[in-house]
Amino acid sequence: KSQNLTLVYIGKKRLEAALDFAETRFPHLTFDVRWRPFELNPDLPKGKGHNKMEYYNSKFSPAMVQTMIPRMKAVAQEYGIQMDYGGHVGNTLDSHVRSASSSSLFTFS
Repeated sequence: KSQNLTLVYIGKKRLEAALDFAETRFPHLTFDVRWRPFELNPDLPKGKGHNKMEYYNSKFSPAMVQTMIPRMKAVAQEYGIQMDYGGHVGNTLDSHVRSASSSSLFTFS
């Protein structure tokens, strides 16, 4: 599983809920959502990347990671997703390129 995609999925679901609420409460407003690629950390290496937990600990601090991971797991579980923090984290540019090249094959609503 990709954590980036998991977090994007959760963000999309939360945005949909917020838009539903806003459209109910403020029916005179209209919303136009445009999805754009975003590289969270373009300095990460391509390929295997870095050990995920080592990277998180160096980026945020071990104390922050100890509070961050349980919260992220709990939020993911609200959406029926079991998150695992093993593995590696790397550059997402190739994912964005693949996504852009296949975007004509899929329609997201």
